[in-house]
Order: sequence, then structure tokens, then C-alpha cells
Amino acid sequence: MDAVSTALSSQDILHHILSLSSLAQSDLRACCLVNSDWAATGLALLWRHPQCHTLLAFRLLLDTLRHEQDQPARVLLLPSTHSRERSVRRASTMHSMSPSARTPTAPSQSLAILPTPYRTHCPPKEYGIPFHGKRSYHRAQFIRTLDLHAVAGFLSLHHLEILARSSRIGLRALDLHTIQLPFSEHLLAILVASKQLRSLTLGSIEFPPVEDLAYLKPCLGGLTELRLMSCPDTVDDAVLGFLLRHSPQLRQLEIHGEKFTDQSLEFIATTCVELESLVLEVPLMTDVVVAQITTGCIKIRTWRLIDCAALSETTVELLEIMYDWDKTPKGIRGGFARCLTGSPPPSFTSLAGAIGGLSLATSPSSTSLSSSTTLISQSSSPSSSASSISTSNHSESDVSQIHKNQQRQGNNNNGSSGAHQEEHPFILERHMQLSSQQQYRQQQLLLQPTAGLSTLEFRNCIGIHPHAINSILRVQLRLEHLTLGGPKITDDALTCLTETAYPHLRTLELFDCIEVSDETMVATLFNCDRLTKVGIRGSNFTFRTFSAIAMHLEMLEELHLEHVRLIINETLQDIMLRCSKLRVLKLWHCRNLTQDLFTDQMDPVPSLEVLEYMDKYMRPFQNQPGRDQPGGGRQGGAGGGGGANAGWEPQVRFLQTLVVRFENLRALRLGKIAETYVPVNLVSYLCQLDQLEKFSIFQNPCLDVVDLKELQSRLPTLIEVGVGQSDKLSEEDILHFNQSRHRPNVLVYRRLLESSDELATYVYKPIFNS
Repeated sequence: MDAVSTALSSQDILHHILSLSSLAQSDLRACCLVNSDWAATGLALLWRHPQCHTLLAFRLLLDTLRHEQDQPARVLLLPSTHSRERSVRRASTMHSMSPSARTPTAPSQSLAILPTPYRTHCPPKEYGIPFHGKRSYHRAQFIRTLDLHAVAGFLSLHHLEILARSSRIGLRALDLHTIQLPFSEHLLAILVASKQLRSLTLGSIEFPPVEDLAYLKPCLGGLTELRLMSCPDTVDDAVLGFLLRHSPQLRQLEIHGEKFTDQSLEFIATTCVELESLVLEVPLMTDVVVAQITTGCIKIRTWRLIDCAALSETTVELLEIMYDWDKTPKGIRGGFARCLTGSPPPSFTSLAGAIGGLSLATSPSSTSLSSSTTLISQSSSPSSSASSISTSNHSESDVSQIHKNQQRQGNNNNGSSGAHQEEHPFILERHMQLSSQQQYRQQQLLLQPTAGLSTLEFRNCIGIHPHAINSILRVQLRLEHLTLGGPKITDDALTCLTETAYPHLRTLELFDCIEVSDETMVATLFNCDRLTKVGIRGSNFTFRTFSAIAMHLEMLEELHLEHVRLIINETLQDIMLRCSKLRVLKLWHCRNLTQDLFTDQMDPVPSLEVLEYMDKYMRPFQNQPGRDQPGGGRQGGAGGGGGANAGWEPQVRFLQTLVVRFENLRALRLGKIAETYVPVNLVSYLCQLDQLEKFSIFQNPCLDVVDLKELQSRLPTLIEVGVGQSDKLSEEDILHFNQSRHRPNVLVYRRLLESSDELATYVYKPIFNS
């Protein structure tokens, strides 16, 4: 038995190998067919992230979970081994408490979450690979995430009820931003049972009253990621304040809501002190909240402020003070040092007093800085003003006082240890050397500045002027991701990028920056030659900017152009030839880009994996079938008349170009192939892309049920097909197709979408529902 076989016979080594991120789901399924040991390890990993691409797969998953509720089994990998009745009652433990110690009770319907009897006369169909033999575990306990985006339009409260019964599901991440269901008692039971939840994403869900959210305290206590997307108007400051107060371990926070104010956002600074990434789309937020966050959350490296109309230049100055070590006052610097060394964080009033003690020379704008001091002083209590002033006055000796206390503590420890046990002189000398080295390391840690910004985004913040953005960018030379948006963004905001090289910048996105000129963009691209992602949406850039992209950005991997009017085919072809690492190309509604972009030049682009080409403009001069022979039938050939050839020949050339040039495509999304229906066998060309996973066509699709079945049989990698409304495909046919097959999931787009963000959040809800 060689060394490799011996290593693979160990379950720990085998589990580590199969847990590698480079292995796909198909690879794990193949490993499960080797032997029983590999099957036991591989199935446990496959059940961590069950994939439900269609409604049939999701129903099989629910049936499997419901069937396991009726069969006793020994639970593995879980600290508690409660019985089924006790685990089901875990979601309603508050009802068994005494009336004096009882928190606000949940609705009485939560007590009725009991498993329905399973029909034993029907052989159950199980989800995934069947495990032959006697199982000694519940597969529900391995589930970590559930991707419900593909079936979000079909979900009902009955599905959530079945998930609520499976109390052994230990979810780590739950994404519900595309689900449009009320916050029922079943969803509450799922969250209560998921005590190990780490990531939670909620969308347009109407929350219950605050008193009913008391059950979520164990769930919120372990969260590290919280995202509130498109919060409805019914979600007020009371709900947001409750969620923030009971989530002290958050590292990533994203809030999108129009009704939130400073009353609830102030809990970010007081509770979420471990925060590293912050995304806020709150129009009513003011500079007071930013001042509090920059004081209490010193570990933030990602700031994304979107549509925050109430912010002013004070916000930028506070960020500049926070991340520019030369401008940071000594009082705040000592507070940062104490937090870095693990000591208790400084109070907000002391650091606010330190900010208030800033001289006017430390800030480029004395007026806005004085206004920020006034805002901070108003938010702090009057009784703490004296302590804040004394703290700021004596902040120069903070570092030395910490060193003295540590040295005094070390001497006490040495004295107490020597009283009990006599040590060798060499050991004492070595201990003194180690203690001095430790004090030196702590001193260096105290003196080093905080980590700089990694991601910065200002989009549609009308109160922030371009020169203020340029001021903070000038001191952030290690910035990695930059996003600017709004009609007020001018060349003044990018002046530092045109003068200084930014070798660490990887992402640059501009949203509706119509005032930025070509000269500024050319100089910026020259200094930021290591960009891997460029996004331009709504601008007046000409061929000079796009020629600079092709000339300087050799490491470009993703290019997103949306509503760019002045780009032409020749310039984009040059980009595709020069940028050999281009993987993602998204072209949305660019007026001067036509299908000739792909057909004029036949050089292959093997690195491209995602192609989105959306065109909403009419092209009457091409792709029209002839009048003498109308397009009918599925096959088009050269035997047709000259007028018919003028209709289908450009389509054949276009599809052939996609197959030849982009043979490694994984996602292909097209707005349309022609203005009118053209008899081209689209399936025969799509089947040549053997790695295709997602395909969408929004207008004039020439697909029917027979084509979907052929795609399902010839493309085993295809998991999603999106089509526009057509007479050949009714919603009854699509619903029956999704209910009878594991893949692909068929979606219907009732209109042509305007942006890629809208595509990512689109949810198909059928009108006909059986």
C-alpha cells in the first residue's frame, strides 16, 4: 500500500482534499461514486450547499427533509442530541416561561409547526445522490446555505413551513432579498433555530413589531454580515435599532432604506465596533452619524455612500482625519492605539473632545470643521464635556502611561512568581529579554497608523464637492476600489489620479459622470495601469478614452459599458485584441455598437467567459427578412430566395462568430438576434458551447418546448435559460417544464431590462400557477 493510498484512506485527509474550493459540484458527485468512504465524505460536503435550480429540485429537497423528520437517526456533528419533539419546540421556548420572566410572546400559530404524516405507501424520491445502506445521520444537519434565487417567484408560506419543521438545519448563510413574502411565524422559527447563522440578507420583507423580534437575539448575536436591501417604508428606526443593538459582531453591514434617520444609525458606532465594511444608502443620514462611526468603528476599510443627499463636505473631512495619520490629533491617535493593543476602546465623548480640540490649521476648511465640532458636541452629553477636555489635554502621555502600567504589571508578576518558586538566574535574564522585546513590539504597534482605505464610493451625494473627494484621494495611495457617481463629479475630483500613480488601484467605476473629460480619463488610465475592472455608465467619453483602455490596461479582466453613446465597433475590437485577460464583457444599450462588432473580425478571444450584449435601439438597415419569402419554419438554408437570405444570413454569421471566437463562454445574454423573427436554428449553435451555464434572449426568441428539451439533453452544464414573451412558449409550458426537470431553470422576461443591476435582482413570478 503506497503513501498516496494510505493518505486517502484517512477521513481527515480526504475531507481536506474534497473541501478545496477548486472542486466543483460535479467533481464532488464523481468522487462519491468511488467507494463508500468517499461517498460518505463527499455527500456531507455536497449537502452543505444544495443547489435548487428548478422547482422540482426544491420540492425534492423539501420532501427529503420532511421524510427524515419521520425517521429516527443519530445526529452527528452537533453538540446537542435532543429528540424531535424537543427540537421542534425550540422555536417556541418563550411560551414555557413564567409570565413574570416571559418576553413578548409570538403568535399562537407558531405552536402548530408540527410535521405532517408522511405517506409511507409512496416510495419517496430523495434529493441528490441516494445513499444506499443505513444512514446514521440526518442530512439536514449538513446544510449551511440555501440558494433560493431560482425559485423565489414560486415560494409560498407552505415551503417555509416545511423548512421550519427541519429544526436540525444549521444554516450559516441565508439570502432572502428576492423573496416577497411577509415575515411569518415560519420564517421566525427558521431564524430562531439557526443559532449559528453568520450571514443574513433581507429584502422587501415587512418585519413584525419590535416586541416579536425578541426571539431573534440568539440569531443576531453571532452575525458577521447583515444586509438590508430595499427596505419598505414599514421598516422604521425601531426595527433597525433593534437589529443593530443586538449584532455586536458585525463585520459587514449594508443598509438600503429611505425612512431611516440618525436615531437608529447611531447604534452602528456604539455596538458594531468590529465593523470592517459599511454600505449605506440612506438619504436622511447626516454628518453626525459619520462622526460617530469614524470615532467608534476604527477598523472600517470600506466606505460606500449611495444617494446620501444630506451629507456635506464634513463627512469627507472626517474620513480624511480618520485615515490620514499626519492630521489625526494625538488624543484620537492614543485612542486608536489602545484599540489596536486590545485595551478597552475610548469613549465617544473623549474622542469627540479631541476632535473639538483640533486647531484650524489641521484642516483645509475651518468652517466645515467647526460645524463638525458643533455637531459632535451636540450629540455628546453636557455632563461629559469636562472629562472630554481633560482627556484631550492629557492625551500626550497616553502611550507612556500604558507602557508604565504594563511594566509595573510585569514587575508584580515577576515578584509574585519568585516568592513561590526560586528561578535560575539565566531564566530570569532570558525572561527580562523577552519582556523587553514584547514591550518594543507593543510600542511599535502603538506608533503605527491605522490601515488605510481599501474601498471608497461616493454616488449621488450632492452635498460633497469634487475638491473634497480629491483631497481624501490624495492621501490614499493604497486605495484598491474607487466608485464615483453623479452629475456633480467633475475633473477636479480626479486631479490626484492624473498627477500621481496608484499602483494598488484595481477597480474604477464611474456612474453618470458626464462632466469628466477625455483628457482626465487618459491621464488617469496612464497612472492606474493595473486596473482589472472598469465600469462606465452614462458618459460622454469618445474614442480617446477607450483607446487609452486598450493601450494601458493590459491586465483588464472585466469591462462594463452601459448607455455609452460615443463608443464604436473598431475601438472595442481593439480592446478585445489587446486585453488578453478579459473575462467579463457587458455591453448594455450602447447606441453605436452593432452586431458587426463580433462579425467583422474573426480573431478568437479564449479568455472571455461572460458576454452580455443588450441593444434596445432599432436597426432597420440590417437583419430584416425579405418580403418575397416570409420567415417560416425552423430551418433556414441557402435554397431560399435572395430576400430571405438577407434575413437569415447575418444571423448565421453572428451566431457562428460567437461560437468560434468565444468558445469558453459560461454565460451568454443577448437582447435580440433580429428585429423580427428569423428562421435560424439557435439550438444547434448553442450546443457547440460545451461550457455554457446561463443563456438569455429577451426579444423575439425562436425557442419552443422542443428546443428546451434538446438543450437539456445536449448541454449538461446549462442551469438557466431566460426567454422573452413568445407565442411558442406559454407560461403553462414553462411551469410544467420546471416542475418535471432538475435543470435548466426557465425564466420569462416580460420586458427588456435597462441595466445589469436590474438583471441580478429580477424575479420571475408566473401568472399561471398550478
